[in-house]
Amino acid sequence: MKEDEVFVVFDWAMKYLPRKYREDQLDWFGKRGISCHISVCFRRNAEELQSLTFVHIFESQILQDSKTTSATICDVLNNVLKNNPEVRSVHLWSDNVACYKCADTIININNNKPSKGHIVSYNFCEAQDGKGACDRAAATFKSGIKRYVNQGNDVVNAKQIKTAIERTKKNVKCHIKVVKIQTRDTATKNQASIPGITSYNNFVFENGGLRVWKAYGIGPDVDFVTPLCSQLTYEGLLDDTFGISCGYIEFGKDVTGKDQSTKLLLGSEDQIFDEVRNRHFSNVFEYLSS
Repeated sequence: MKEDEVFVVFDWAMKYLPRKYREDQLDWFGKRGISCHISVCFRRNAEELQSLTFVHIFESQILQDSKTTSATICDVLNNVLKNNPEVRSVHLWSDNVACYKCADTIININNNKPSKGHIVSYNFCEAQDGKGACDRAAATFKSGIKRYVNQGNDVVNAKQIKTAIERTKKNVKCHIKVVKIQTRDTATKNQASIPGITSYNNFVFENGGLRVWKAYGIGPDVDFVTPLCSQLTYEGLLDDTFGISCGYIEFGKDVTGKDQSTKLLLGSEDQIFDEVRNRHFSNVFEYLSS
């Protein structure tokens, strides 16, 4: 691994059950676990291998699906590249659970503008391949939380988990975020797909395409171009064609036919746009004409 490369490992930790320092038997029943996502970044500095852990703790009950997972991964990549502008290449690694190994996650990562051109590969491990860096980090944090509770503190929500980790992490370098996710439509209409994705384990990102292998470097590869050529949702096509910046889209004189350009705010306040923004472009006109 070169000094301008970063290797990132992802995994969802087992949900943490809220705990009080003193609780009766009734407090134990009906508990709902708190979701935590862990990412560990490795980088070589001279002869030393450095690591930095990112922990995302979710305030509310969430689906650990491709949308949540890809948004979390993109946040980690954005932080790493923003704070380390000298990094040129990023390699990703995770297990092959469905929220990671799916077309939605791979396409969302590829279309993430801050990391565009930096992501080189995404490799998936075999099922039941043992414990990794994220499991070690999770074990360290949970041990620290247990000590924090035994000192007379309650840990029953995401913010208290963050406080417990920060006060007991000792020499572990980490960034911890408490994340709030807005309620959204969980329907998977027009979901993108990559044929036979479950049989592939090694993905290499190239300009305009994706090259995959069943086993790393063994045999002929398969070149998937179509899924990564362009965004297929209505909002994605607007972004590709006109550009969306801070929620605003600007139409030039050649579009408006006026002497000056027009800037519009795209948001959920516009009920029609909110309904069609995530639809496949081929279904938008059918919806508008109905």
